[in-house]
Formats: sequence, C-alpha cells, structure tokens
Amino acid sequence: MLKRGEHFKYMRNHLNQPRPDLAWNIFLVAVFLGCVIGIVWLLSRWQQASPRATRLHPMALYRRVAAKLGLSVVDRWWLWRLARVVGVDHPTALLISVRQYDQSVRQYHASRGWLGRRAGAGEHFASIRSRLFETDAGPWPG
Repeated sequence: MLKRGEHFKYMRNHLNQPRPDLAWNIFLVAVFLGCVIGIVWLLSRWQQASPRATRLHPMALYRRVAAKLGLSVVDRWWLWRLARVVGVDHPTALLISVRQYDQSVRQYHASRGWLGRRAGAGEHFASIRSRLFETDAGPWPG
C-alpha cells in the first residue's frame, strides 16, 4: 500500500507525463460529435421538407384545399361538421368524391343530433354540392 504522500506523487507524475496522442484524440472526438450533429440536423431538415408532413395532418390539408376551391368559411364549417359527425378520417375526401359526399350526407341526415334529426341542413349541403361538383342537388332527403 502506498502512503498518502506517495499516492499523490504517483498521481502527479502520472498526470504530468507527456501525451502526444491526447490532442489527436480530442480532435477525433470533436470531429465525431460534429458529424453526429450534422447528420441529425440534415435528417431534421429532410423530414420538415418531405411531403409526408401533409399526410399527417388531414385537417390542415382539408382547410387548404377548401380555401383554394373558394368555399366560404360557413361552407367549410358545414363540411367540417359533416366529416366530424359521420367520422370521416380525411375530410378532403368529401371535396374530391361525389359518391363519398353523398354517402356522408345521407349518414348525417340519418343520425340524430341534440335537437332531433338533422334534416334541416340539406339545403346547405345541396348548395355546397352544386358548387363543388357542378351538379344538381344530391339524392338525399331535405
């Protein structure tokens, strides 16, 4: 066993020895960390720029498409309500497919709301349908 004073002398001698590879090791660690940070940064930029971000937010896509189609805020609200009540995962499908639109409106009319049947909204949906698909009113009651 080393005495207390000898232990400190040993440690001081050990730490004071020249290490020519220490600077090289520090440089390699810095380069490695820089590469890791650069790769993480590039991956985050790539992920932000990918079109996959649109697919992850169906309501954002719906709002953009509905605005580009020239639908008023009230029409967008009615379509959002329709998608929410019927349970459409991607509300943009209502703007694209006349079959999906008609089926969703039929389900909406068949469901019950707080104040009973929702048949009173038929004229709003018929108006929206005629503007979206340039056709006559839909084949649903109301």
